[in-house]
Formats: sequence, structure tokens, C-alpha cells
Amino acid sequence: MGKKRRKANRTGSKSQSRPSPRPRGFDFGCLPHAMAVGSFSFPTDLSQSSVVGVAYGEDWCAELSQVVPAISLVAKDGAALTRAFATFQAWSEATDPDSLEVTIVFRSKGGYLLALSPEMRRLERRCLGFNRAHRPVVLAATWCKPIDSVHPFLRRFETYSKRAISPYLLGGAALSGAITAPSPPASYSIRPLEGLKPLLKFSVTFAEEASVEAGTVAWVALRMADGGSISATAPSGPPAPAPSEISDQRRVTLRTHFPVTLERLAMARACGAAFRSLSTKGIAAWQFEQAVCNLTLSRAMEAGLHYRSLPRPRFQEAVLQALSEHYEVADGAPLVPCEPESVAEQVLADANALLSHLKMRPARDLASAQARLRAASALAAPTANPDLVRTW
Repeated sequence: MGKKRRKANRTGSKSQSRPSPRPRGFDFGCLPHAMAVGSFSFPTDLSQSSVVGVAYGEDWCAELSQVVPAISLVAKDGAALTRAFATFQAWSEATDPDSLEVTIVFRSKGGYLLALSPEMRRLERRCLGFNRAHRPVVLAATWCKPIDSVHPFLRRFETYSKRAISPYLLGGAALSGAITAPSPPASYSIRPLEGLKPLLKFSVTFAEEASVEAGTVAWVALRMADGGSISATAPSGPPAPAPSEISDQRRVTLRTHFPVTLERLAMARACGAAFRSLSTKGIAAWQFEQAVCNLTLSRAMEAGLHYRSLPRPRFQEAVLQALSEHYEVADGAPLVPCEPESVAEQVLADANALLSHLKMRPARDLASAQARLRAASALAAPTANPDLVRTW
């Protein structure tokens, strides 16, 4: 019986996750991606509605109790147009009416393009909430309508939109009859649509074709109108990480999740002395800063020093979950101890996490890790708290 019991114990130990015997590191600039995907139904609805033009004028806004500029899409199929605006209203209720981005591009040859698309930051918020433990990748559709002429109202509206607060209404109407040239006005009429509530908006983007920047909604609209390709060949995988982007993301993550730790770190004389000691070994201020934040999170997770008690499987998932739940307040709690040996050990673990993200071999010692980061242009980076270096 004893032999069988010992055999069962050995078998059971293999199936259990063991804590890591070595320090574990995490670079807060190497967050995994999360995709926010917008609705792809509204371009179909707008296309099916057969928008033939745009009407301009002024209308009464009940919410503001005043008359404001009004723009209306005029379509042949009112039901399809109403479905599209129902989608816009759903976005508005989830965030705000400026969740729909309106872009107007004046063409060099005359006329303009009207483009409608989800506003990216609000789309990100609707899909991902306030999750700041991932890097968002936003995928959304754009609908574009070329208009042959520019009404004087539109140029006046462009000037109006530059005010600090410039409300306007975006709505829709249905066209009855046919528009043919020459054609008397009585051959067609424009009527409002029941069930289509105009959007009260405060934002609109105007652009001149000659000065459109690549990657913007205006650029996408121009490519669509000219029959060009929005993207070239599909990438075979995620883009190679750029050290500058990693640095920018690291600063955002640390400022978001460790604001109190960063301030305490800048004010702690003992930490300043520890950094000056470690700087002789080539440790940068941002590395010291990140190491202390990792030690702080490890303590909050009750994972021991350097995340040692966390099992190897799902390590990143556990850290990301803890990061999303980590909120700091100025409650007078002491800063995590900043002994030079402990910080240096965490810096090496963090450096190896970054090297792994950069598809580079890990290092056995700090000097090798620093050399490899320097070779990858990933060692020189600013701190999340600019007061850190000035104070130390």
C-alpha cells in the first residue's frame, strides 16, 4: 500500500503547476492586443437606401431649445435609411452622438465626399469598456458618398464648426418621384421619415483633398471614391513591435495603473539612493521605475517577490487580470522596499520579458541583457513620471 501511495503522489505532483523557481518579469509596454470591431451593417443599409443627395438648412433642436444647422441625407429607400440611423442611435445611447464620425472632404476638381464611420475611441470604449490591460486594435467600416457640387451652406457650416461649441443636427429624408434634368421641381418631393430621429452632434471633420493625411477617414474616403485599395497585401502576422511604440505604451500603462506608486517613488530618498547605485551598472531610470511597479503588483497579488509563487502556465493572464483590477489611492501605505539587489533582479527579469517580446534570446546576466536591449534600440526610453530623474 505504501508503494502505491508513493506512486500516486509522484503522479499527482506532475499534474500540478509549480511556482517558478526564478524571478518572473513583465514589461508594461508589451501588452497583448484586443480587437474592437464595429458594425458592418450600416454601410449596407446606406447603400440600399440609395442616397441621392444631401439637404441643408436649419431646424429646431428640442434638446437645446434653439435653431441649429441641419444636414439630411436624402434617400430613395426610407426604410433602409431608417435602419442605418437606428444603428447610429444605438451608438449614441451607448456613448454619445459623436460616436458617429462625419467627415467632409472637398475635392480639388470640385464637389466633395461625405464619409460616415464609427469614431474610433468611442468604438473602443463600447467594445472594450475601460479595459486598459490590452492594446486595442480597432476595425471599422466607412461609407462614402460623392457629391458633385458644393453648396454655399457647406462652406458657411465649415466656418461655424470651428466654434468651441457648434451643435448641429444630422438626419435623413425620403425622396418621392424622380430627379431628371431638365425637370420641374414638382416632379419630386422630399419628405421626413417617421421613426428616424436626427442626431444632435457637435463634431464634424473638414479636409481639403490636397492636404489629407494617410490613414485618416478622409484618406479612406478618397481611396474608396477613386476605386483604390485601402490596404495592400494582407500581413502574414502581427506587425513587428517597434521599440518606440513599446516605450509609449509602457508610459501610458504605468501612468494609468500606478499613479500613486510613481509619485511615492519620486519622493522616496531611499529609492533615489538605490537608483544612483544601480545606475552605475547601466540600469536606466525607466527600468528602475518599472521594476518597482512590478514588485508593487506582485505584492498586491500576494505572489511573493518577483511573482515567484505564480505558476508558469497562464502567468501573463494572471498578471493582466491583476493589472486590470489594480487601483491606487493615496492612503499613506508604504512603498514597496527598493533594495538594490531586489530591484536589479527584477530589472533583469523584465528585460528578458522585453527581449522575448522582441523575438530575441534571453540573457543570463544584467550586462548581457542591457547590451541586447541597446542593440535593439530598446534601452533608451523616457520615464512615466518626468519628476523622477529631476528629484533623484
